Amino acid sequence: MLRKGNAGMGGPSNWRSFAGIRRKWNAGMVRPSFAVKLGGLVPQWAPTVAELPRLCAEFERLGADEVVCGEHILYAADMRHPGGSGKIRHSRTEQRSDGVDVFVLFSAVAALTTRLRLCAAVILGAAHPAPLLARQGAALDVISGGRFVLGVGGGWFAGEFEAMGIPPTERGARLEETVAACKELWSPGPSSYDGKWISFTDMICEPAPVTPGGPPVWW
Repeated sequence: MLRKGNAGMGGPSNWRSFAGIRRKWNAGMVRPSFAVKLGGLVPQWAPTVAELPRLCAEFERLGADEVVCGEHILYAADMRHPGGSGKIRHSRTEQRSDGVDVFVLFSAVAALTTRLRLCAAVILGAAHPAPLLARQGAALDVISGGRFVLGVGGGWFAGEFEAMGIPPTERGARLEETVAACKELWSPGPSSYDGKWISFTDMICEPAPVTPGGPPVWW
């Protein structure tokens, strides 16, 4: 996947934007970054998810700048994206899957790489307890030396949230509250937060992130 800033590939205006970026790149003013999306690499490029960390190390050796991985926590046998961007068929008739916990995977990748940026895109923030998400994010920030980016989203599969006891209509508000609580827990000293679903007083989350204010959060 080649990132081109805001230049997509959908029409003439986007092509003109890309041409402008290309001119700046040739002049040494800007450099596109190269990212690899990990979803779908199993089993075509790696036999199991256990091989993905070593594959990511090879991506870094070949010059990739970042790897991208998102999550579903639960799957239905047949999932259709409401925007029409894709369809997921998931089966457990075989003991094989490409689904993996992003934080666990990226911890292994961080141990085998030195430069590769680790971009979670996206984590279903509303489905994670804020203190646990803050601790996982901070720990990965430390282990990777500040290379982790926490991308968050509301998620599109309502059944996934219903199965976890979270009303789908609350996803957006819960996500915003979770991110705010995480940022508070990433700040120095005892932290306090009082929201609709999350509340704590004078708590400390360990480890402290190496990135001031915690890992970058992308929406």
